[in-house]
Amino acid sequence: MRTEVDGRVTGERFLALREGSTVLPFDISLWSRGGERVQGPMADLRQVAQVAHAWRSGASFATVHTLCPFLESGDLRAAMGRGPAEAVAVKWRMNEVRARHFPVWSHQLPLLIAGYTEPRLRRLFPVTSHFSLWLSGCVEYPHLRLTPLIEPLRDGRHHVVHHRSGRERETFGSAEEAVARVAALLPADIGPAAAGSAASPRG
Repeated sequence: MRTEVDGRVTGERFLALREGSTVLPFDISLWSRGGERVQGPMADLRQVAQVAHAWRSGASFATVHTLCPFLESGDLRAAMGRGPAEAVAVKWRMNEVRARHFPVWSHQLPLLIAGYTEPRLRRLFPVTSHFSLWLSGCVEYPHLRLTPLIEPLRDGRHHVVHHRSGRERETFGSAEEAVARVAALLPADIGPAAAGSAASPRG
């Protein structure tokens, strides 16, 4: 289950609602300008609706936290204020924490660990979508896609998808092999992720 509200309709804010665990069936993430601001599990659909309405109406993080104190801030926006390297590090950590603590994301954990272990990928901004991972050359949305998409499968194998249509793909037996393949495809002059978005002027 995944529900999204387009940020263009809500002033660059949107929410993602995913299937959670049996006890906490809703996993909600609130985003602003491409950065995940607040995330956590919820048990009550009425509370989900209350939080979603507040966020889409322009409520601050403090207000949302008052409604649901157990939601956690990823602090990504604050990290961006300290520079792109800090934003990259925080985003990798946020992704790993989510995979460790939410069963629905657990099969992504080996991929995240392997990606962060590879020095050339660790400097780039990790973007996750439908459990897959790709790397961006900038830290804000719209992102600048630099790598193929890596898709973890439930049986431990991983697809490296080279084309957005999904027609061109390779299959590897482990996350480490898939990450090594993606790292090998990076041009030698690719540097760390930059501040801003793909639409930002570059000097």
